[in-house]
Amino acid sequence: MESEIWKEINDYQGYYVSNLGRIKSTKKSKVVILKEVSTRNGYSRVWLYNSTKGKAHLIHRLVAKAFIPNPKNLPQVNHINEDKTDNCVENLEWMTAKENINWGRHNQNVSKARKGQPSNRRGVKLSEETKRKMSKALELYFYNKKKEVTE
Repeated sequence: MESEIWKEINDYQGYYVSNLGRIKSTKKSKVVILKEVSTRNGYSRVWLYNSTKGKAHLIHRLVAKAFIPNPKNLPQVNHINEDKTDNCVENLEWMTAKENINWGRHNQNVSKARKGQPSNRRGVKLSEETKRKMSKALELYFYNKKKEVTE
C-alpha cells in the first residue's frame, strides 16, 4: 500500500491535500479530514476558507496542482480511469479541453463499462423509443442551426 504524502494547499493556510485525494484541516488546533461533497456532475469537492471567505474546490484539481507538474500550463485535469471519485495522483493527468472531451471515446474499456449504465443523472434508463425521439429532435435542432448560419 502506498504511503500518504501531504502538501499544504496554496493560499489556504492550515489546509493540506494528499496524494491519495484526501483533504485535511489543521485549523482549530486539531486535525480533521474534510468531508467530500459530490457535485451534480459527480466530481468530489470540499469547501476551504481563507480568512472569512469560503470557496468550493474540486479535489482532483487540488491534487493535480499540488503533485503533478504542468509545464505547458494545460487547463484541465483528466481522470485516467474515468472514475470521477478516484482522485489519487496516479489517476490524474493534465490535458487540453479537446483531449479531455475525446478521452472516453478513445478508451475502449470505458465504452464497454458504460454499456447498460443509466443514461442520465437520475439513473433512469431510457426506452428505445425515447432515444429515437431525442435523436430526431437533436438532428432537427442542428439542421436548423446549420440552416441559420448559411442563410
